[in-house]
Amino acid sequence: MLKFSIITPSFNQGEFIEENIQSVLAQNYHNFEHIIVDGGSTDNTIEILRKYNHLNWLSEPDRGQTHALNKGIKKVTGDIICWLNSDDLLCEGAFDTVNSFFCNNPDKYIVVGGILIVDEFGNQLWQNCAQKIDYDGLLNKGQRPQQPSTFFRKEVFGAVGLFNENYHYCMDYDFWVRAAKKFKFYKIGENLGMFRRYPGTKTISNELGFVKEIIKIKHRYKANILSFDNIRLFYAIIANPFKKISKLRRFVRKLKGKNSDYIYGGP
Repeated sequence: MLKFSIITPSFNQGEFIEENIQSVLAQNYHNFEHIIVDGGSTDNTIEILRKYNHLNWLSEPDRGQTHALNKGIKKVTGDIICWLNSDDLLCEGAFDTVNSFFCNNPDKYIVVGGILIVDEFGNQLWQNCAQKIDYDGLLNKGQRPQQPSTFFRKEVFGAVGLFNENYHYCMDYDFWVRAAKKFKFYKIGENLGMFRRYPGTKTISNELGFVKEIIKIKHRYKANILSFDNIRLFYAIIANPFKKISKLRRFVRKLKGKNSDYIYGGP
């Protein structure tokens, strides 16, 4: 039975952190550690963390999510690592599925499963099946493994290094690109994680920041400038101001009572 290390960066996520912890405990798998690196939360996060004696946690100011992740990695003692954000969850049976995969395949280092996209209340929005991941696909074909459903051996960090703290949004994308240069990604059919999508997430609230960092990383690794994925990203930058104008117009119409069905979705 392999030992799992779950790393959870957190900051003022008291609304979700307990459900995150419970999803790990619900695995009914005894050989694991859950490392929570909190950035000095001022909400009820610390009160929740103190309830669980099994946690390996700390709470202190940091330089952001990437710094928190690297602090967590340095605490790892397990064989298999998963980065699970404080508002994300593991699917039932994920540990057993991944343990079987790695025990049966000692020569394989990274595995990606399917993922459920849920809203802030845990309602399922849609499902993404595990996709093929490789170096060229990451750089030129829009492949993006999602961290709650990606598990890898700790040796991967030894081979490619920690997360790059120069990146605030796409540190995972940069890490996957570096990992794909040295390791093959394998996929399995089972759902392993749940990614929570709601207006307060960085993915939605600052889409442009994500796009700009992805383009910067692609340039660093000499991606094909005219790839379909790059064209899609450049279009997202061009279209972003118009999307904001459209949102503002719909919001104004809502205030005027002309569109009772519109719900303002945040910044």
